[in-house]
Amino acid sequence: MIKALIFDYDGVINNGDLARFRFFQQAFQQHKSKLDSSLFPQTMGKTTKEVFDQVIDKTIPNKIKQAVLDDYHTQYKKQSSKYLLPITPTIEFIKEYQGEKKLAVTSNTGRDLVFPGLRQFGIDRRLALVVTKEMVVCRKPNPEIYLLTLKKLQLDKSEAIVIEDSPVGVSAATQAGISCYVFLSLINSQSDFVDTPVCGFIHSKEDYRKLADRL
Repeated sequence: MIKALIFDYDGVINNGDLARFRFFQQAFQQHKSKLDSSLFPQTMGKTTKEVFDQVIDKTIPNKIKQAVLDDYHTQYKKQSSKYLLPITPTIEFIKEYQGEKKLAVTSNTGRDLVFPGLRQFGIDRRLALVVTKEMVVCRKPNPEIYLLTLKKLQLDKSEAIVIEDSPVGVSAATQAGISCYVFLSLINSQSDFVDTPVCGFIHSKEDYRKLADRL
């Protein structure tokens, strides 16, 4: 029997990767440089450090990169609620859900960004548990964050369902032994998951309702 629905945060509740990328684009432009839109898929699921080390053009002077990073820490992270891109179907489902299953959130993102977002969306008090990157050693696709979530919820892997948005997240959930569904938005597609063991896809609040009723 399924007793909990566990939601990823970025890409399922908030389009955090896209919001961050748009901020970087604006910041680079302000510093007389450019971040090409085609690079966005390469930034998904990566830490900001990984984005700058692995994705940002090596030809951009380090002085400009550091200036953009400074802007990120002084503007984006300190005013994170200003840059939220809510994913309405998930948020509305969580707000309206009246069933007995526990609702939880796990995220590779830090609590300084996750908790303000959950409060802004009005769903923080609807959740039984929130697990962020500070609570684990290894990031997804390592399954540690989902194993910890199960432990804190006092549930077996067969008693939970995960909703993710990326192959990296699906890998983390399935390695933990938890069945996983994928929320599809404007920045992912079913073709991204051809080689991943997903149980199904969610497009809307109605899909969430049907899933919760069926489990």
